[in-house]
Amino acid sequence: AAVSAIDDNVGRLVTALEDAGLTQDTVIVYYSDHGDHFSYRGSDHKFTCHEDSIKVPMVISWPGTIAAGQVIDPFVGLQDLMPTLLDWAGLEIPEYLHGRSLVPLLEGKSVPWREAHYTENVIRGPFIEQRSVRTKEWKLILTRSVRFLQGYMALNELYDLVEDPEEELNIYKTPRQDSHNRFRNTPPQTEVIESLVQLLKRQAAEIDDQLGVDMADFTLVEMQKRKAAGE
Repeated sequence: AAVSAIDDNVGRLVTALEDAGLTQDTVIVYYSDHGDHFSYRGSDHKFTCHEDSIKVPMVISWPGTIAAGQVIDPFVGLQDLMPTLLDWAGLEIPEYLHGRSLVPLLEGKSVPWREAHYTENVIRGPFIEQRSVRTKEWKLILTRSVRFLQGYMALNELYDLVEDPEEELNIYKTPRQDSHNRFRNTPPQTEVIESLVQLLKRQAAEIDDQLGVDMADFTLVEMQKRKAAGE
């Protein structure tokens, strides 16, 4: 019902613009602030770093300026909306903004772009802080160590998004025993984790997220211990 209501009212808005002859003078941006996994990932239904929560719709329409039906493959986020609208308005984009203008991408230009998507998250209730980095192939989630996680999945998580796009198999610590023997023959992922942590640290430093940098450094020490143990 909620989706149908949104669809109906967006349609009313578009029709009103068409009737007023304003479609080519109006930018419409449709997006959501978060997704939802309905508590499948833990006690909180939306505040996690999984795709169910962080991957949201973003549709931009400007007839006569943006070609209809195009899909942007590089990583974009809500942080890019303000720079984009400022760019279209011909206004200066402040350097302190974390996002970038999407205008070059929407114009079909090939420009250097971010290699991954960085997420800052706080799980409500016990106030569990997380940092995540997502590439095309991998998702690494770091969770700040706390004494009680109230049934939350794990401290740190690693997902192979090529083989496991639903993020069902956390392979951060492998091989390991579990009741279904899913991870017994999975090789260690130390090199992959180390590479992703370095990437996460760079992304955190770019936006002055000191906690993200600290969590990355802590994890790098853990990876060095793994290597020393032959893992």
